[in-house]
Amino acid sequence: MPTDDQVNSYFHQFLIHIIRVLPKYIPAFESQYPEHHPLLQHHPRRPLPHSHKTEFFPLKMCLIEEATVVGNIRVHDDIYINQLGMNPVQLGEYAIPLFADQLTLARTRSAQRHRRKETDVWERREVFQLGLGLFHLCMNLIWALLHTHRGTVLQPGSLNFFFSVLDKKRLGNDKPDYHTLLVTLQQIINGLLLYAWKRQCGHSSLGDFANCNPSPDTLLTMAKSILNMYRPLPSNEDNNSGVDIIYQNTCRLLRDLLYVQELIHSISHGDFGRVEDLFPDLARIFRGAGSNNYCIEILHFLHAVQKVWTPGFANIMRDNMLVNVSGLPGHFMGIDMNIEHIIGELKILLASKGVYTDWHTYRDISPAIKYLELLKKRVRYSTKCAYQKTGHTKGDFSTLVWRVASVAESYQLLEEQTERAENKVAVAFPDLLAIGHKKFESSTLNTFNAKLKEWRDGIPAEDIKDDIPVTDFAEGSYDDND
Repeated sequence: MPTDDQVNSYFHQFLIHIIRVLPKYIPAFESQYPEHHPLLQHHPRRPLPHSHKTEFFPLKMCLIEEATVVGNIRVHDDIYINQLGMNPVQLGEYAIPLFADQLTLARTRSAQRHRRKETDVWERREVFQLGLGLFHLCMNLIWALLHTHRGTVLQPGSLNFFFSVLDKKRLGNDKPDYHTLLVTLQQIINGLLLYAWKRQCGHSSLGDFANCNPSPDTLLTMAKSILNMYRPLPSNEDNNSGVDIIYQNTCRLLRDLLYVQELIHSISHGDFGRVEDLFPDLARIFRGAGSNNYCIEILHFLHAVQKVWTPGFANIMRDNMLVNVSGLPGHFMGIDMNIEHIIGELKILLASKGVYTDWHTYRDISPAIKYLELLKKRVRYSTKCAYQKTGHTKGDFSTLVWRVASVAESYQLLEEQTERAENKVAVAFPDLLAIGHKKFESSTLNTFNAKLKEWRDGIPAEDIKDDIPVTDFAEGSYDDND
């Protein structure tokens, strides 16, 4: 369970997200409450220094298939013994943080279980201390919410309904683009929040509300009312007569997208403490959505923090899950996302140079990819061939946000309608937190504890099956151009 301190923390963070919508889309509020207004800031929990810049050094490209347990073992040997020139005795002196996607973590954990009777620490792979890659965590969270809230174009309040409203029908395909989807989800929640503010403020327009110069305390009080007013009913009450399913679905979507908003914002601002505050609820959301593997992976991390690692080493793991390769404030990312960026740059180099036929030569070149990119930029600027952005302005997508707000108002998505409650065609989307909590109580924690005992006793592990399809975004999902 989240502690009282964690609950109070992310409750406040949600309030700030709700309030910050106003100055972002209402000019009168922007002058009253600029972005750095001291009374409307997120509470820091465990932030890295804003000026922190992460140094990173790519290794040679690995030509080993790593999707299996044996493949992962061979990758470890290639990196630490072949490339870094270390031996098992040296490696046995270290605890090595390993941050990766869930499949890689599961394969490494399986290797540790299968090799528990090997003679030295390295061969048992006990040196690796496992942590979640936060980029893949975000990607799978959005996939789980998409799978749960997708609905149809004819279902008001569903994601496909909003995709149609925003003319982004491609997001309704089986393989949507990750970054386009993420931006669209942020537009949807901002539009819903603007409509919620209009209903809450007591004025005919939000511009008139801004002209009243509400104080920060007033905004916080009203934001609390919005957060409490649109709290969805537990899912087991949805079958009761008189429940407006469309209203409840919209409330659930709003609540779930607040978790996405807070997770993305806390990562980009380099505050892992805020991320960790969300972990207990995120585990329930994943479990409720049928993403069992990521639920268990979060439990493994929480178990390691509380029962396995020393407090000092736990902080080392926390502080290395986020990186900032640019050194600019607000540009932090999960360490696994930087790896994906490097892979993307390698693919571009591979295609442009035509070295498909000589993988070993390319393997020797790949450690220099970071410096090749710097060299390309230097040549472009030296020859004055760089893109100068002449006349280019940042895209204004506020019209899309206001379109969501307008449609939400016209369909009265945040107003409970008695006559709409009798509509038997509407389908109730699951309340992921409520369902996740039930499944935690009934099976998840017992299963997790049983697997820990099996690990102790050396019983081979069985793969956990997800109840939803494997995450599948379109090619180009790792580009950050959006």
